Amino acid sequence: MLALMVPAAGLCQERPLESRNSQIIDLTHELRALYDPAQLPVFLTGCTERQISSYDPTGGNDDGGSGRYSFVRRNPDSSLVMAEVYGAGVINRMWTPTPTTDTLDIFVDDSARPCMSVCYMDLFSGKVKPFLSPLCGQGAGGYYCYFPILFQRFCRIIDRGKKLRYYQVQYKTFPTGTVVQALRPELNEVEQKAFEMVHTTWTQEGDFHDEVAPSCEKKAAEVVLTQGASKLLVNLRAPGRIRGIELTGAKLLGDSVRDIWVEIRQDDESIPGVLVPVAAFFGFADGRPSMRSVLSGVRGDTCYSWFPMPFDRKIRVRLLYKGSGMPIRLSATVYYTNERRDPHLEGKFRVHYVSHPLTENDPWHVFLDTSGKGHYVGTMLWAQGERPGLPVFFEGDDSTAIDGIFRIHGTGSEDYFNGGWYDLHGKWDTARSFPISGCMYYNKTRRLTGGYRFYLSDKIPFERSIWQGIEHGKSAREPVPARYTSVSLYYSGTD
Repeated sequence: MLALMVPAAGLCQERPLESRNSQIIDLTHELRALYDPAQLPVFLTGCTERQISSYDPTGGNDDGGSGRYSFVRRNPDSSLVMAEVYGAGVINRMWTPTPTTDTLDIFVDDSARPCMSVCYMDLFSGKVKPFLSPLCGQGAGGYYCYFPILFQRFCRIIDRGKKLRYYQVQYKTFPTGTVVQALRPELNEVEQKAFEMVHTTWTQEGDFHDEVAPSCEKKAAEVVLTQGASKLLVNLRAPGRIRGIELTGAKLLGDSVRDIWVEIRQDDESIPGVLVPVAAFFGFADGRPSMRSVLSGVRGDTCYSWFPMPFDRKIRVRLLYKGSGMPIRLSATVYYTNERRDPHLEGKFRVHYVSHPLTENDPWHVFLDTSGKGHYVGTMLWAQGERPGLPVFFEGDDSTAIDGIFRIHGTGSEDYFNGGWYDLHGKWDTARSFPISGCMYYNKTRRLTGGYRFYLSDKIPFERSIWQGIEHGKSAREPVPARYTSVSLYYSGTD
């Protein structure tokens, strides 16, 4: 496990669009990424996302069970350093399924005294300032904290207990010369307002509709899909961006949802940047609505997606019906603006869809393997074993290589989705939706499971390439053939 990380070189351009000349990173800047989806296309030039975790570096499955690899180092007083990062940066995600009542000391830019001390369990209770709900909470067996811990020179987190188990600490480093306003326990008035924006958007109705829709133009369409039909929802022929898509009629789709595809072509691309089944795009599970996140899912009878899609000249959105069932009538609304894309600062929206069987000898399911400049913003995964029983193939670790260097290694499949402990009552045992992650379903009899996770403040930038995948059945005593289906969402600077 790496103890020291240095910041990347370059100019970080991850900042609100109206203040692109600023090189100051503060709490309001990081909080805005959590409540304003318009920030999603903006490149993170010069920034690097990394993770420290309790994964087993020998390649085994002791990813925190024994605690053998659950620290960067042990101090002379037996306390455990669980994270240590040098340079200017921000810890933007912490996760564990095993918090304790021990004290965490958080050192920010001062090695002599902690900036804050908090009970490990209370970090996720949502009740201890500044680690408040909904940025900090629990669900589906996992505990998560997305409150930004900013630092200028270094950050060190020490656990005063004698043993740690499973954990992940994900962080972003800024380039040399970036000025960062470090963590303070008390929020000022401006920061408090930014936090209230997060609270409102993450809790009021479950998605970004009220933040996006009122400021947009919109085009509505009624379509009837028949066998082999292709129906155009919108064809915009001037620079701008789609801010959201709603599709009403989810209750009528049923099993046909697998046969309806969304196709989105931007500008003059010969291969559509988005070509994916409606079921996968909006987070259905086993033919039924399941996901309800702030960015995408199903609300009542309406499918929605609030991923911005900036384009330079034109964009077309179609529905394709590849099934042979009865005609289906749907209503669609596309929200858009004429705000131009700056190709130096923003990428174009892309979706990579893959569905394939894996045998006992296939070690990986690859989410995405692509080259160019961009950043990764989301994963949805569905997995089904070919034989009944526990989904033991769902033990594999996620892993991410950025620009050819492995920088992120997880501790288990449900862990990647902020969950934990599958098949335990009240844990990863049924569908549970949270603002940016969740379990889409779990059925032991049919050996079905799946989850989703979206990246806002923790989106993963890459300058030349990204590879992200998850192990299949590596730790299973009985290897299980299974079908994996995934949707990877990212922004690319490559046309």
